[in-house]
Amino acid sequence: ITRYIMADIHFDFISVIIFRIIPVMAKIQTIRNMIQPVSVLARHVEQVRSGATDRIPDREVSRQSPEFAALFRRFNAMADALHERSNLARRLADEEKLALLGKLASGMAHEVNNPLGGMMNAIDTLRRHGDKPEVRETSLGLLERGLAGIRNVVPVSYTHLRAHETVL
Repeated sequence: ITRYIMADIHFDFISVIIFRIIPVMAKIQTIRNMIQPVSVLARHVEQVRSGATDRIPDREVSRQSPEFAALFRRFNAMADALHERSNLARRLADEEKLALLGKLASGMAHEVNNPLGGMMNAIDTLRRHGDKPEVRETSLGLLERGLAGIRNVVPVSYTHLRAHETVL
């Protein structure tokens, strides 16, 4: 009798393992398999929130079910777009800096060329009519004002540059 009881207990034990424990373990593994891609996606979304635009690696995408693989590919397309947007913003900022420097250089050239033109006219006038005292005085006054104007270009440009320093 004990032998039959032991065999029956053994059979019940094996039945419990086969019909109860193994299905539970299979369900746990299934749940893990379902959660794993969600955690991968959540980790990458968190990286995007912190400013990174890293893609989900292709090897990770290829291991997923078709639904999650499609979701991962869409995430990667978004990460690529964010990366491109960041690059465009950086290039735009660089171009804005160059445009500002161009405006500054253009303004400086204008502020120097105008007095130089007047000074060249004054020199030409002195060469032709320098024997007349009033012409000499007027021409010398123009030369002094022109030189003073050129001398003031640098401090004014420096002040203008300082006002836009955060952009540069």
